[in-house]
Amino acid sequence: MMDDIDDSATRQERFEITGNDPTAWAGRAEALLTSADVLNTQHPDVPKDDPDAFWEFFKLHTVAMMLKGMAVECLLKAIWISHVSSLVTDGKFRSIPGTKDHDLLSLITALEEHINIGLSREELGLLPVLSFAITSGRYPVGKSLNARPTKPEWVERMKWCRWRIPADDTHFLSILTKLYGHINDDNVQPSD
Repeated sequence: MMDDIDDSATRQERFEITGNDPTAWAGRAEALLTSADVLNTQHPDVPKDDPDAFWEFFKLHTVAMMLKGMAVECLLKAIWISHVSSLVTDGKFRSIPGTKDHDLLSLITALEEHINIGLSREELGLLPVLSFAITSGRYPVGKSLNARPTKPEWVERMKWCRWRIPADDTHFLSILTKLYGHINDDNVQPSD
């Protein structure tokens, strides 16, 4: 659809066409997932007996998780556009009604009012982890005193990160497959 934008389209028209194109959102998800994969290759195994090595793994893992969460958010918005409504009108991005910023569970809940996404209990359980990772991977502190852990306190403070490798990686790929299956474009497919 984006390739079909008329050269005479105004800036606002281009913005609205792109913002309401599910393939644009799916394409951004693909870029985020590719970036997460690149980070994950830096530490393919979780260091278990070396706290310093684990800290290095954890820093990259947190950012990779942020990228994965953002990719899921983009896919959910692509589904919303495909099945429910536009996200960009009158030159402005509009949040999905009833959702909170980067709260993947609220996005699923809003979508489930219109279509059955079909995520399992285990898959739904990963969404809060990914939602938290979206903000904790970007900023050194949160919006409150619940800041990202520093090295001495990571053992206690990282309890939010309940990502079991490789089991949850398998659940994550299942989430992606289900989400891509709901986007109305036969050319949009998840990467392996």
